Formats: sequence, C-alpha cells, structure tokens
Amino acid sequence: MKAFLIPLFISLQFLTRLPVSFLLRSNESHTDIYTPDNMARTLKYYPVVGLIIGATLVSLVLLLQTFAPSHTLYMAGLVGVLWILITGGLHLDGVADMADAWVGGLGDKEKTLRIMKDPVCGPFGVLAIVLVILLKVIFIYELLSFNFYLIFLPPLLARIWVIVLLMTTPYVREQGMGSNLVSSVQKLKNIFSILIFSTLAFVFLSLLLNISIAVLLVLISGLFGFFYRMQIMQRLGGITGDVAGAFIEYMELMILFGMITLLMM
Repeated sequence: MKAFLIPLFISLQFLTRLPVSFLLRSNESHTDIYTPDNMARTLKYYPVVGLIIGATLVSLVLLLQTFAPSHTLYMAGLVGVLWILITGGLHLDGVADMADAWVGGLGDKEKTLRIMKDPVCGPFGVLAIVLVILLKVIFIYELLSFNFYLIFLPPLLARIWVIVLLMTTPYVREQGMGSNLVSSVQKLKNIFSILIFSTLAFVFLSLLLNISIAVLLVLISGLFGFFYRMQIMQRLGGITGDVAGAFIEYMELMILFGMITLLMM
C-alpha cells in the first residue's frame, strides 16, 4: 500500500464508519500503522473525507429523485439519517458530552473535563443531540427546494475549519486521541490542504449561487469558529476530541443555516 494512502484511510476510519479497516489490516509493509507520524499526516486529508461524505449525500438525493421527486421531507429525513450513519454518530457523541459537561461543569475546567469523559449521556446531552438532528433535517429540507447540490458543501467546509481549529488550539490531554494530530512538520501541508479545498468550495458555491453569498458564508462560518474557539479557551484552555467532534456538527449546522438564511434574503 502506498504511504500516502495510509493516513487517508486512517482519516476515513477516524471520522466515518466506512469499511476501510480491512484495507489497513491488509497492509503488510507497516508493522505499526497508528504511529504519531501517520496520525499527524491524517489532518490534511480531513477535507477529502468531507468530499466523500458530501458526494454520498448528493448521490442519495439523485437516487431518490428518480422515484420520489416531489417528496422533499421524505428525502430530507433519509439524507439526515445517512449523514448520521456515515459518521457513526461519532461527532454527535461529542455534542452530547460537551453539552452535559458545559452545563454540569459550572465553569470549572477539571469538572468539565471529568464529565466529558463520562460515557453516560445526561439529559442536556440528549437534548443537544435531538436539537442538532432536528435542525439539520429542517435545513436540509429547505435546501432541497433551492439546490440540492449545496448539500455537498457543509461536510467539506466543516472539516476544513476543524483543521484550522486543531492547528490553532492547544490540546488539553497529552495522551488523548487527538494529541498527535498536529505536527510542526505537517503544518505547511495542512495549510496547503486548507487553501486548495477552500478554493474548491468557494468556486463551487460561487458557480451555484454567487460570489457575494460565498464571501458572506465564509465570514459567517469564520466568525462562528472564532467565537467557538474563544469559548473553549475560556473554559478549558484547549481542545479535546469531544470538542472537535462537536465543532464539526455545529459548523455543519451553521453553514446550513447560513446558506438558507442568505438564500431567503
């Protein structure tokens, strides 16, 4: 297996439930696949994962339109379900853990981190998951009436922004799963990935809508990312895997909300 494919497959395994584990297991040339170096090399492939998720969602809409073109709510519900299934609810778990910890932590860093590690989902976690799913399906439903190809963008943009978040925010737990993601050697490649895929997303959005909406959407998502980072720095002084997962879900939701709002103006 070529070396560049290993971090790509690790990224897919890390961020989705796509069946790529067998590809990693079949790799006989690397005795230890999950090395710090390989983990650091995964970050630049996050937008590729977003592309795959977005393309899968658009493909489902295209398929559904062949036999149920007028059933928009039906399609929105199925797209929402597939969106959860393809990620395995990994990021929603972060939403739940963060909601419980933010409320139960009462502003205390250590208590917040302790609650975040608790596998039990509390009432605020359940409420947060329900609200995220409900809002996402509503926004998908609205987006389908404008241009369903736009569903391609939120998974891509959210995973571009999470690279920015991870590169600019210290990791709280030294032994956490995400502690090896940011490497000084890989930073330039991560920045290059951000620039390439951001340009792709901007061109795609400009072609489907217009440049002014594309610029406003970048500003909206950027401001959200800035305030999100500010909040976690004030509370935790850094990032955790749950915080990053929740960020992806909330950023997807914010991008959907931004697109719908700008299209209705």
